[in-house]
Amino acid sequence: MNADRSLLYRLVKAYDAGRKVDMQAILQHELMPVPVSIAETNKNLRTGNKSMLAEVLTEKVDCPDSLSLEGKSSLIIDGFALVPAIGRPANAKTFGDLSDSFVGAVFAKAGASFERIDVLFDR
Repeated sequence: MNADRSLLYRLVKAYDAGRKVDMQAILQHELMPVPVSIAETNKNLRTGNKSMLAEVLTEKVDCPDSLSLEGKSSLIIDGFALVPAIGRPANAKTFGDLSDSFVGAVFAKAGASFERIDVLFDR
């Protein structure tokens, strides 16, 4: 918190001194070299048992044993897991060929059962 406060203090002081400071552009990016949600300000990862996160998030939620795909449903795919799962297609000579294989794999997983498909990458 002190590092964030110090940085914002310097930005406000620069703005007050008449320098051009585009706060919209600045606040679109990370202000710290590491995400403070998973790391300390000294760049060390926070300690803890990450496997407990699912238990904490679903503690007061009734999770069904099976899901029905009837009605509106969405599919979320971990992009970084799908890329190595696909591997390098034998006929892929260009990045376009690789992307066509990737999109084909996404639609093969989804079928026509989903109203929305999101492929997420963490970077």
